[in-house]
Parts: sequence; structure tokens; C-alpha cells
Amino acid sequence: MMNVWTAIMEFTAITASAGMIVIITVGGLLHYMRVQAEPVKVRVKKDLRDKSVH
Repeated sequence: MMNVWTAIMEFTAITASAGMIVIITVGGLLHYMRVQAEPVKVRVKKDLRDKSVH
């Protein structure tokens, strides 16, 4: 019985750590994409402002 419990605990620990890695990776990618997209939005706003002024 103890062996089964140990196996379950190890499996849970592995799954949890893998889940954390996935969450961190996805979060990092989303943050990176948001940071990359930000200057584009600012540039578009500036272009629109320049065109509306002229």
C-alpha cells in the first residue's frame, strides 16, 4: 500500500512541476508578445494623429 501512495505522490509532484513550467512559459510568452505589440500600437496612434493634423 505504501508503494502505491509513494508513486501517486511522485506522479502528483511531477505533474505539478510540469504544470508550473507550462504556466510560466505561457505567461512569459504572452508578456513578451504584449511588450512587442505595444510599440506598434503607439506607432499607429502617432500616424493617425499626424494624418488628422495635416
